[in-house]
Amino acid sequence: MGEVAVEKHLRVQTIYPIHQLEDVQITWQPNEHGRLLVRGIVDEAVNVSATLQALASDEIRVYESDGQQETTLFRGWISAAHTTHTQGVYHIELEGLSGSAMLDGKRHRRTFQNTSMSYAEVMDELVSAYPGHDVLYRVGEGVPIVEPVIQYDETDWELLKRLASHFQSVVVCDILEARPKLFVGIPPGKSLSLSADTSYLAGKDLLAFQRAGGYEAGLHDTDFFYYDIQSTARMSLGDEVAFRGKSLIVSEVKGRMKQGDFVYTYRLSRAEGIRRERANNAKLTGISLSGEVLEVKGEQVKLHLSVDSKQAKEGAHWYPFSPATGSAMYCMPKVGTQASLYVPDASGAGALVVGSVRSNGASCAKMGDPSQRYFGTEHGSELALLPSAIHLTGGSKEPLKLSFDDETGITMTSHKKLTLNAKMDISLYTPKRVVIRAQSQLMAKKLAAQSGFTIEGDYHFLGTNVKAAGTDRTSFAPYDDEPKQGVKPETPSETETPKKKKKFSWGKLAANVLGALAVVAVVAVVAAVTVATLGAGAVVIGAVVAGAVAAGGIAVGAKAVSDIRRGEVSDFGDYAADAFRESMIGAASGAIFGPFGSGASLLGRMAVNGISGAAESIVSQLTDNEEGFSWKQVAFSAGISAATVGLLDAKIVGKTVGEYIGQGANKVAPWLVNGMGAVAEKFGKFVGKISEWGNIGKSYLKEKGTLVIKGLKQEVKEIGDSVQALKKTIGDLEIPSSQSKEALVYGYMSPNKTVAEAWQDTKDAVSKFLKKPDKPPEKLPEIEKPDPGGTGKTSQAKQQEAYEKAMEHAAKNQPPYTRKPNAPKNYKKKVRNEDGTTTYTFTSMKNGKDYQVNFDKEGFPIFGSKYDTALPEKFYLEPDGVQFEYLSKKLYADITSNSKLAGNFSEVEIALLKEGKVPKTLTWHHHQDSGKMQIVDYFEHQVAGHTGGRAIWGGGKPGRSGKLKNEILELLSWD
Repeated sequence: MGEVAVEKHLRVQTIYPIHQLEDVQITWQPNEHGRLLVRGIVDEAVNVSATLQALASDEIRVYESDGQQETTLFRGWISAAHTTHTQGVYHIELEGLSGSAMLDGKRHRRTFQNTSMSYAEVMDELVSAYPGHDVLYRVGEGVPIVEPVIQYDETDWELLKRLASHFQSVVVCDILEARPKLFVGIPPGKSLSLSADTSYLAGKDLLAFQRAGGYEAGLHDTDFFYYDIQSTARMSLGDEVAFRGKSLIVSEVKGRMKQGDFVYTYRLSRAEGIRRERANNAKLTGISLSGEVLEVKGEQVKLHLSVDSKQAKEGAHWYPFSPATGSAMYCMPKVGTQASLYVPDASGAGALVVGSVRSNGASCAKMGDPSQRYFGTEHGSELALLPSAIHLTGGSKEPLKLSFDDETGITMTSHKKLTLNAKMDISLYTPKRVVIRAQSQLMAKKLAAQSGFTIEGDYHFLGTNVKAAGTDRTSFAPYDDEPKQGVKPETPSETETPKKKKKFSWGKLAANVLGALAVVAVVAVVAAVTVATLGAGAVVIGAVVAGAVAAGGIAVGAKAVSDIRRGEVSDFGDYAADAFRESMIGAASGAIFGPFGSGASLLGRMAVNGISGAAESIVSQLTDNEEGFSWKQVAFSAGISAATVGLLDAKIVGKTVGEYIGQGANKVAPWLVNGMGAVAEKFGKFVGKISEWGNIGKSYLKEKGTLVIKGLKQEVKEIGDSVQALKKTIGDLEIPSSQSKEALVYGYMSPNKTVAEAWQDTKDAVSKFLKKPDKPPEKLPEIEKPDPGGTGKTSQAKQQEAYEKAMEHAAKNQPPYTRKPNAPKNYKKKVRNEDGTTTYTFTSMKNGKDYQVNFDKEGFPIFGSKYDTALPEKFYLEPDGVQFEYLSKKLYADITSNSKLAGNFSEVEIALLKEGKVPKTLTWHHHQDSGKMQIVDYFEHQVAGHTGGRAIWGGGKPGRSGKLKNEILELLSWD
């Protein structure tokens, strides 16, 4: 370093030849560089050259020497040099800084996005570029940064101090070495003591107390009490000093040369008072940093910001994405495109990606005209806002389109089905015509009633009353219809033998009927399996099977009646074709219209499928109770149909039918007489009960559409026993092989099989699918009806009791809620609090006011509640309207007995609560704790999007809308 200036024991080593030292001062404080001031006298020749030759790399050292040992007092770098000339004397003034000043020379822009990094790791990376650096940590080691750190127009020294302030701590430099050696936190020092009679100056830094947070931060003003003392003894920052019964820390050092010796002024402070409030970078507020999109997940984005030379994808932070306008119409940016990161405040926390930056505007044709706006996705979906039209286009190969054009009107285009749903009316009106075209099916269905129609090749109508009115006209090409002279037909030859009429084959008829029913069974099973694999519910599957069996069985019966009437048995191919066609139609009807499409009873199935003749006659007779009706032909026709569908279904035939079947059995086959006779006897008894009970139509329940006939359980069992006896009687008979070719029956019926085996084969194919499931429904637990007691009816009180029990049981058996709470969106400001909560500022779109809402550590909102209460479990799954009415009335009841509580509400609000209503400025909040309800500010609740108790313990959207309640009601049926 060159020249050494000497003043008694004090030495100053520098490149400048100082002849005489006039003044030497040293200042050493936390969060500041160590500073040195040297004044002296130099030669005239050195005066100007000293200033011109001064360099930032010039080192300076101050030390004491007793001739044998040297003690360094300061070592650093020259930061400024001044020379003056006064009355013929040339003076020089040098300013020096500690090695920490190396970090304070250049401002940088960069980010540290990896939130798994600790504070110490970030600081190490900051000082890594400086030779000889050394950092010792008293705080911040092993503590993750949690939020990305953004360095924006800050020196490394400024950022180090800002990071240390996160722990209310400071950065201390080392003034004994010229390299950047730092302590994060007060460095550990020696333990010393001072005499109690040492002179001192006592003080209290109340401004520092207020800046540190005051009493609210848990501090006391005495924490900022201090002593200033003077001493020639040398102490360092961080030394512990025992003085006047107190343990104090050296928090500030100032030294000055007096008569060749160094005299120090020390500030002794309490450890709690050596702190700094959290520092921010004001330049961060409102900045936007551009970057390239590395990855997109949901509504989060990873960016490689342009201020960083490199950024690993795995170390990038997931920033939330929020469109700049706050609109719901936005798309997430694609990987590789440019996006902007917006920093809302000086802390740098809560940064979010606000939009992508277009870089191909010049080359994109759709961006050339500002009057034509396009909003498109990478998948091809697009919204076009043009001066005279609005077009919505899907992104599939055959896109769906919706066009509003001033010239052509409104156009909806779909290559699949087009569904219009409305809670009230759907009206289509035009002074000209309404045209609806479809490639496959048109369907109209009224949800709340049993009515609708479908057009799909055929017309299918469903309704309580269906009236058909229309005309049909057929055109023919012109033809010659002029009368011509007739020719007398030839007389048959007397020798010609007339054709012998074939004898009616009852055996062939029976084989054809059984074979066709096997086809019906196969269609029913295949249809059921098909809808089941598509995810249909049990009600729809049952409707499909019922529709197939009903329509197919009736078709087979109708075919048999037709053959008997004309006296000739059709081929099995005709039977099989009718069975297959009608079973498929019945299955489709069941799938389209649900349980009412196939008919909940066989009467319903006949009506839906349009079966005429015998079936319609029976329906009319049983519904209207007409007198003088001829049962003879109707009963026989209905008997055949009933036998083919369900072996004497009690829902469609009258007493005479049962009796007549016994007679008709004699014509079928001798070996069926006994069994069929027994069935007829029991059946007649059964139907006799029906006639006593009254009009069958009255027994058709609104909810289920099923026929409920009381008091006939024993008769039904007897009929079943008779059928089983018939099956047992004929079960051992072998199917003749001669019937095989004629019937063309394969698989289900074949020669050498008995009737019982064929019966079982057919039954197994259907029952294998129709058997009851082993497990109960997943959504709702199985609910048992209450025992009606001796009256046979369930009282209203017992119905209500069973309903409340079912609702309570369902509430207790809900699946656990495992999702994390939804993160707030569209907020104006986000601040993380020291207690782990987060405060969001939202702006209401309804009244324009700002609302601050705290969210706890788990992500649930903490609203200002005016009243807390517990909702009974039986109300958990009720819709909001039912819950709120109960809660409002309960609050009113509590208000009447609690004057303090009444003070929270106005007279108008109390009047509304009395009626079970909720005031417009308030709403009921479902707290995350089971059953806990709070009445809170409506706007605050509405603006802070959140996950509440309704999702966790209240059944979610199905519970809020009443869907769960309706499903529970469906599980309860009353006698």
